[in-house]
Amino acid sequence: MLTALEPLAQSKTGWARQLQVYWLPLHAEALIGLGRMREAEAEISHLRVTAEDFPCLRASASWLAGRLASHRGNLALARTTFEQGLASLYQTDAPLLHTALLEHDYGLVLRHSGHMAAADKWLNEARQRLRRVQARPFLERCAQDLSQPAQPATTTREAVVVRELSAREREIAHLVGRGLTNKEIGKELFVSSKTVEYHLSHVYEKLALTNRRELRDHVQRGILTQGN
Repeated sequence: MLTALEPLAQSKTGWARQLQVYWLPLHAEALIGLGRMREAEAEISHLRVTAEDFPCLRASASWLAGRLASHRGNLALARTTFEQGLASLYQTDAPLLHTALLEHDYGLVLRHSGHMAAADKWLNEARQRLRRVQARPFLERCAQDLSQPAQPATTTREAVVVRELSAREREIAHLVGRGLTNKEIGKELFVSSKTVEYHLSHVYEKLALTNRRELRDHVQRGILTQGN
């Protein structure tokens, strides 16, 4: 998707600019999916500005900003952003697909935060809307999320282990949750990639994790935040 949209993103003039109401959300979504968070943040900022002229994009901007916050492990910000987007649905003619994806992601954040009843409500809202627009791949994903058992809340043991992380280990873990590579984390913290790798090995050991994906899931479930 990103390869197809890059020429439009680089142009942003002429017909590309006229059609940005259609491709801007897709471009930001692709950047988030690839972990290019800073670029995604810039594109979402541009999307918010564009939404001043095209109010139908307000919900789309809130959905993507909430998704970005969620990928960075900030569930509280994600939840607030999604709720702002839901509130704007009654003021604008938002795209039905983006509305459903907003509801879906909001449901997932609520589930990760332990609000199970509310989460199922919004996941069901998303599923019904996806049926209306016949978005089969998204519908299947939503149905799968509804069928999965809820993730248990952070256990006492998990909280104790998280508190055993050093300040540097916790900082690096959160940056992994944001999708940064070891090299990018090193630049952010002014340390070498080998130093980052060294701290990560201790994080994996203390949290009983085996890889980066598991750590990122831990961060996005809010476990490290709950352990603070």
